[in-house]
Amino acid sequence: METKLEAARKLVEATYTAESWAEFLTALQYAEGTLANLNATQEDVDKALADLNRAMNFLVARPSRDTLDQLVAEAKKRKEADYQAESWNKLQEKLRQAEAVLAREGATDQEIADAIKQLDEALASLIAKEKQEQAEEEKTSAEKEKVLPQTGEVISIFLPLIGLVIVLVSGLIFWKRSRAH
Repeated sequence: METKLEAARKLVEATYTAESWAEFLTALQYAEGTLANLNATQEDVDKALADLNRAMNFLVARPSRDTLDQLVAEAKKRKEADYQAESWNKLQEKLRQAEAVLAREGATDQEIADAIKQLDEALASLIAKEKQEQAEEEKTSAEKEKVLPQTGEVISIFLPLIGLVIVLVSGLIFWKRSRAH
């Protein structure tokens, strides 16, 4: 537990959101109190360690301007000619919003996080022109054909016809013999 407490004490508050840091601090103080308590049972120590581990695992890093800046740079590297117009326009809208957040000195962590999420989603949803053209060609060819796919063997019509002829000839022979008697 002492090793875990040492690692926990080295964490820096400024790198985490206030809410997650408050929960972590409560767990850290409880763990330190439990360790200092000479009457603490092994069960108390285990619970304090589990709570501290959980709080450390749930620390949420503050969204960084650097991350947003990197995403903006990535978005600016893209070329309009390579992407479908609708997805490109969406990216440009989210890029303008992200740049506005970066330009605002007093932007909150939430605004930065939202801008990162939206710009990242816009980048991920870009549709390359060749994919769009290929999808349109497939759709057009399917519409032109309007034919269901063939899903079985081709059955020859000759086999049923031969069977029918045999039945008719047999019937005719039987009929002639029955008239002859």
